[in-house]
Amino acid sequence: MPWKDNHNRKHAANMREWRKTHPMSEEQRVRDRARAYAKVYLKRGLLKKLPCSVCADPQAQMHHPDYCKPLDVIWLCVKHHKDLHDWPLFRGVG
Repeated sequence: MPWKDNHNRKHAANMREWRKTHPMSEEQRVRDRARAYAKVYLKRGLLKKLPCSVCADPQAQMHHPDYCKPLDVIWLCVKHHKDLHDWPLFRGVG
């Protein structure tokens, strides 16, 4: 799709400009690299997409418990991924 290629190039250019005034913190860079690394492995077929580990929903997302291990992911559906991040102990509250 030609429009999609053009959109991706424009978005990338806009992000490069935006990053000049909004630099990422070191923690954000580590997270970004882990997500990008896992996405490449998934795209190349070296990381296998699995259903949600809680409810077996086939539409699962990657969750990184440790961003220093980018290929160590837990597959969770949107609901359980959100539930995990809303869990007070996960957020360090309580």
